[in-house]
Amino acid sequence: QTLLQMEGSGLVAMVAKDQLDDLGRMYVLFRRIPNGLTSIRDTMCSDLLERGTALVKDEERCVKPELYVQGLLEIKRKYDTIVQSAFRGDVSMKKAVEETFVKFINANKHSPEFLSLYIDGILRAGAKGLSDDELDKLFDDVITLHRFLEDKDVFERFYKLHLAKRLLQARSASDDAERAMI
Repeated sequence: QTLLQMEGSGLVAMVAKDQLDDLGRMYVLFRRIPNGLTSIRDTMCSDLLERGTALVKDEERCVKPELYVQGLLEIKRKYDTIVQSAFRGDVSMKKAVEETFVKFINANKHSPEFLSLYIDGILRAGAKGLSDDELDKLFDDVITLHRFLEDKDVFERFYKLHLAKRLLQARSASDDAERAMI
């Protein structure tokens, strides 16, 4: 517990500094101790919940859906990389991260609307500068966030509304991108 909580060099500090090698060594070490992985998982998820809750309650991000969703995507990618690289794809760690995401993403009642607005912005602008593969990866990441939503019906309502507007006003940048998203 002391190693995990150390200020400046504990688990939270390693996560903040993206020290994947050190996190991997910590994982191997704690795997040998009874309840060691539970301690890592609890500390990591507590940190993730704190970071995520700060993000979804950040007033600046809540005014700009693009910043809000990009922030969620950055956190998701960061913790996916940690679980995949440092924790060797540990299923219990991955599940714990996903459960933590569900907790904080649903703490903001506007998350479904912001996710739909983010997708709408991408499909209107045509995802300038992104290749088809990068666009598919972005859509996959957004769909992953969608899975964490408890109010999927609210997302669906906003998405249908935005889709109808894009199609009726001929503002969709790419029919292929629309099909890929659907």
